Order: sequence, then C-alpha cells, then structure tokens
Amino acid sequence: MSKVQETMSSKKQQKMMENIKGGKFTLRDMRDQFTQVLSMGNIGQLASMIPGLNSNLITKDKEKESTAKI
Repeated sequence: MSKVQETMSSKKQQKMMENIKGGKFTLRDMRDQFTQVLSMGNIGQLASMIPGLNSNLITKDKEKESTAKI
C-alpha cells in the first residue's frame, strides 16, 4: 500500500474510488490506472509485491513483452 500511496495522491485516489462506486469508470481512468501501476516498477517487481509470488515468476523477455502490451 505504501508504494501505491507514493505514486498516487490521496485526492486522486478518492476521486477514482468515487468514479468506480458511481459506475463511471472510463477508458481514461483505465489508462491512468495502468500508468500508475507501471510507475511503481516493472511487472516482475510488481509480482514480487504480491504475497506468495516472487520476481522469478516472469522472465525478462516476458516482462518486456507484458509491459509493451499494457
């Protein structure tokens, strides 16, 4: 959670939650979410933040491919 809080302001988080609760999640919101996720690090680093997963789950080649697809 601390990594998420570092990359997104609390005001923006609140606005995003209001939009989602109100059923107003747009493509622009989705783009912002992907940008926020990618700003936290590469896919391997993100996987290592999830309990039970490790950074070796995704190979370097697949990591670059996944990032490009996002």
